[in-house]
Amino acid sequence: MPDEFRCPPVKDTDHINLGSASRPGTNSSQIGPGDLLEITIATGREGEKPHPLKTRVTSDGTALLPLIGSLPVAGLEPYEVSSNIESLAFNRGIYRQPQVVVEVKTKAVNHITVLGKVSEPGVHEVDRGSSNLLSAIASAGGLTEEASTLVDIRKSAQPATDSVATADEQPTGVQLTAYDGVPSKPATRHRRATATTANAPISSQSIRVDLTDSDQTEAADLKLRDGDVVHVLPRPERVVYVGGLVKKPGQFKIPRNQDIHLIQAIQMAGDISSPIADKVLVIRRIEGRPEPLIIRASLSKAKYDGRENFRLASGDVITVEQTASTMVVDTMMNFLRVSVGLAGRATMF
Repeated sequence: MPDEFRCPPVKDTDHINLGSASRPGTNSSQIGPGDLLEITIATGREGEKPHPLKTRVTSDGTALLPLIGSLPVAGLEPYEVSSNIESLAFNRGIYRQPQVVVEVKTKAVNHITVLGKVSEPGVHEVDRGSSNLLSAIASAGGLTEEASTLVDIRKSAQPATDSVATADEQPTGVQLTAYDGVPSKPATRHRRATATTANAPISSQSIRVDLTDSDQTEAADLKLRDGDVVHVLPRPERVVYVGGLVKKPGQFKIPRNQDIHLIQAIQMAGDISSPIADKVLVIRRIEGRPEPLIIRASLSKAKYDGRENFRLASGDVITVEQTASTMVVDTMMNFLRVSVGLAGRATMF
């Protein structure tokens, strides 16, 4: 049999490396859009007590503060934002000796629906900064024993955008600021600045990922958004069909995470029913091939030759063929059984 038609070894789904399916998210301590911040400012004025205020980071990564206005905070650590507020308040003469404490009270989350073969299917909250496939599956309790390695990801519908500028992920040198004197990080990751129109079409995307394929999981867009749906597909039942000159013909299930070879399949069917049966035909369907592949094998060779005792694929039909020799031997054996039976009866009488 040509090597291109040989069945590859089965993938061990009990030891799936989910780490290969995760994309590094933002540092959990960094501030992101949607986070709820608590900002406490000690003004330095005698007798004035600090009063904490809460503000939520907007989708463009800014936060609005009384007297100070809007300033960029996304991607920064809380201590960095504290320092920025102190510098701005002092430079603009708002406070004389301000001391600022910034705390992330509530991290923004994405609501991801995880379905299929997971321990706890349903809608789960995943930290927006690390919202990837691994986190979503982990939030649902992990995979069950019935899970396959295939996962479908349906991206939530998002308004399509019209391009107004491009930067190709190169440093722009532009400093994002709300007021003069507020330090911020250079905009270095602007692939495409966009503007959304009111009547923009809604776009969605579906992705199928094999968790055992590291190349695919690295190439696929596995960053999940709010409203995305993850569906872990069930493990398909793997069976072979054995017939012909065997003692117990029928359909047999291939053990989970195991390979099955020709001799094993014959043994599962109770072994051959004719002592000289040797010729075997294996019918195999191959995707993209209109006609089934017919594989001819010899049981006697398969006992000593590993390539002859080849690995079977799910859906293979194995037939131990009847030949002229097996017909003669089987006829003689039947005749002898009948003769012995009749002789035994005659002795009794």
